[in-house]
Amino acid sequence: MSDLDLFNTFIDLHEKLSGRGISTILGGGLGLYLKQLHLMESPVRTLIDASGWPQPRSTSDIDVFFPLEVLVSLDEMKAVRSIIDEMHFEAISGSEYWRFNLPQNEVKIDLLTGPIDDTVKNQLKSDSRRARPKGDLQLHAHPVPEVRFPGARGPRLRSKVDPTQRQRMKLKRKRKAIQATSQCSQ
Repeated sequence: MSDLDLFNTFIDLHEKLSGRGISTILGGGLGLYLKQLHLMESPVRTLIDASGWPQPRSTSDIDVFFPLEVLVSLDEMKAVRSIIDEMHFEAISGSEYWRFNLPQNEVKIDLLTGPIDDTVKNQLKSDSRRARPKGDLQLHAHPVPEVRFPGARGPRLRSKVDPTQRQRMKLKRKRKAIQATSQCSQ
């Protein structure tokens, strides 16, 4: 499998999903790789200069995260299953229904979701390893409890997605603490 196979498969999958109005979030190594490439080509300032970043590298799979509003929809998840079948993905033994391999180029996809919110548990068939909407469907998403989607409710969890933003927030808190300390000493 080449990086080109990975990118082409991702683009095809993304176009098919978004063409049916299905929202997803790209995560994992490919998501970080593409974010780093985007930042390198944009004028956005970051906490660490691009010359200090590690060399961007790709990964061997595509981590596709489904927000809960997609996961609870039997129709949308059936459409996801249809797309996976149209693209000729095959289930990976031992992880059937949430991990798939494309035999022609060995690109793998993992179907994932964030933590299962108590407000939607009654709409899902789920356990710690998998979640899917109730109904007849041979497709799951693997819950990843440490993920937090933008705008999600519930307890704030540490995100592995944007360490730069986390660093900026820490610096802001430190700056405020220093300002408060200097005001107290005056």
